[in-house]
Amino acid sequence: MAHKSESRIPHLARTQLCGIEADHCISLSDAQSRDVKLQPMVVDAFQQMEKAAAQDGLSLAVASGFRDFSRQEGIWNRKVTSRFAEESDLSPRARLDSILRWSALPGLSRHHWGTDLDVYDPVSLGNDKLLLEPWEYRPGGHQAKLFTWLERHAHLFGFYRPYQNEHGQGVAPEPWHWSFAPLAVRYQEALLADDALPSFLQTEYQRRNLAGHTLITAELGALIQRYIGEVSPPSNAALSYVQNITTHQGTKL
Repeated sequence: MAHKSESRIPHLARTQLCGIEADHCISLSDAQSRDVKLQPMVVDAFQQMEKAAAQDGLSLAVASGFRDFSRQEGIWNRKVTSRFAEESDLSPRARLDSILRWSALPGLSRHHWGTDLDVYDPVSLGNDKLLLEPWEYRPGGHQAKLFTWLERHAHLFGFYRPYQNEHGQGVAPEPWHWSFAPLAVRYQEALLADDALPSFLQTEYQRRNLAGHTLITAELGALIQRYIGEVSPPSNAALSYVQNITTHQGTKL
């Protein structure tokens, strides 16, 4: 028999994990996070974290939550077009690697899962434009105070940073990007274990004529392992969030 916390983990089909379908997400009814969608369990956890941050004088908002395949496709195509023009001295593969360091392939973005969100403090931002660049979250940046708070408290609500490794081969560190561990870890495992995923994505890329797809498809399996698999692990505290709320009969930390 499955543990109660196990039964709370929503199963997602491949089309949902790849952002082609969005029916696993709901809107985050928050005036500061407009047009943001996440999974229901993630919405609940974020709102609990938002309340805790407010008690410490911080405002918490989501710049980006669920992102579908088509939106990620648009981001990818723009990046490929501009980067290939700007970095003509690099080989095509080197240019693709530089894009993948910061932007996910459509179908392989964690934002497809409805578990991942880019967060910021709109009050600290003031009239500045949010760029989602590392300096904004470092000491002296307008998001530094929020980042320090999240590093200390986000695990209590199930969140962790998957992109932390400065010297890794995967995605570059993103201090704004937080992931809901109890769900995200399962979906990461599901994609890595899906032997049919490369052929599924190849078909989508060819059908949509994705920019650079002829360079990508030959090593798609390796790219999946590298950019989905090579992330920082969550803490046990973040992973146990669902078990904790089940044990306490729905009350939140």
